[in-house]
Amino acid sequence: MNVKKLKRILLVAITVSASSMISFNILTTGFIVAMSVLIMGIFIYCYRDMKGHHIAWMVAVCSPVFRWAIMTVQNGFSWNGILEVLPDSVFFLAYGVVYAIAYKYIIREERNLSNFFFVVLLCDWTGNCCEVLTRSLLSSSMLMSSEYFLLFGLIAVLRTGLVQLIGSSIEYYTGFLLHQERDEMFKKLLNQASVFESEVRVMEKNVGEIEVVMRKAYALHKDTEDSGLDRETRTKLLDIAKSAHEIKGDYMAVINTLKDVYLNEFKREKMLLSEVISLEKQNVMSLGRSRGCTVSVDFRVKTDFDLESPFKLMSVVRNIFTNSMEAADGYKVYINVLVESDRNNPEICKLSFADNGCGIEEDNLEFIRTEGFSTKFNEETGNIQRGLGLPVVCDIIEKEYSGTIDIESTVGKGTTITIRIPVEKLGEKVA
Repeated sequence: MNVKKLKRILLVAITVSASSMISFNILTTGFIVAMSVLIMGIFIYCYRDMKGHHIAWMVAVCSPVFRWAIMTVQNGFSWNGILEVLPDSVFFLAYGVVYAIAYKYIIREERNLSNFFFVVLLCDWTGNCCEVLTRSLLSSSMLMSSEYFLLFGLIAVLRTGLVQLIGSSIEYYTGFLLHQERDEMFKKLLNQASVFESEVRVMEKNVGEIEVVMRKAYALHKDTEDSGLDRETRTKLLDIAKSAHEIKGDYMAVINTLKDVYLNEFKREKMLLSEVISLEKQNVMSLGRSRGCTVSVDFRVKTDFDLESPFKLMSVVRNIFTNSMEAADGYKVYINVLVESDRNNPEICKLSFADNGCGIEEDNLEFIRTEGFSTKFNEETGNIQRGLGLPVVCDIIEKEYSGTIDIESTVGKGTTITIRIPVEKLGEKVA
């Protein structure tokens, strides 16, 4: 046993010994029913990394010393005081011996709530019997009787029942907190996966464009074989084709790694559509605060779904929210979301996103789905955002969900995006 664990056991033993002050006498002088046994049982169950009999034996040392010290302070030193607390030590020694024998030779498995109840019940009853027998020897009179055996059993049942109840409550509450923590962590990971999903789509598009550059450079190299073009220029064309091919290979390696190692882990995970919107609401509000912008999102989900592939739809919602926030940069942003069945076709789910942004000019609406197109140009810095939001949204909705997307916008008033997705593509409908 290492020093750190020994210190923890000693601390538990001192705590248990202090709780022995809450007690009452029954049957004979010195024999008490103390809270210490109850507290010790709870500690033994909760501290799985410490052996129960080690705790009991440490209490067998600390508890009598603690009681004797209190008695000495109150009544002065007396040898009778030592004899009075000695049986208390016998109780905990017997408790520890029975506990060790029960788990090592009878139960032979890790403690759990079911076997723990019976072991502690036996330990408590045996400890009480040994304590009274010790007091009988010290007083030279037989204090035990059949009634005492039954009474000790009742005390053991009540005390062990409380240990069971408190232990179950602690275990349930701990499990609840752990589940809540894991759920929050999973949602964060799921959000990261949706970000990677968007970026992977962009990378896959770039791979296609690199492939085009590579083919054009190689074709140009072949076409100039008999054109009299100098060898150095033709070699440069071939080098361009080779470099493009290498870049494509690097892109594909990154894409495959992200898909195989990360994204595929989330393909079987499910999440409610309402949870997706709620999570992205928190994300865009947090992003808005970091940029000095106040974002308010109101959403109503009339028809909810247990999504088969939630992180793809997370990409959709996040990109729409981010676009709305950036369209009203520096102002208070309002986003209203409504999810319901389409009135004209119940087999279609309709998602509407309306914001109070600056809107999109009519001439730009036809280009808004084009990769790289952006109206977000900073005249002072010359920076232009890469315009991936709505193109990614359109790509996911049309290719992954076989859905449609309509965009209506009025300059100075805002934009409304309406998405229609077949119900069968989303997952199971939730009441």
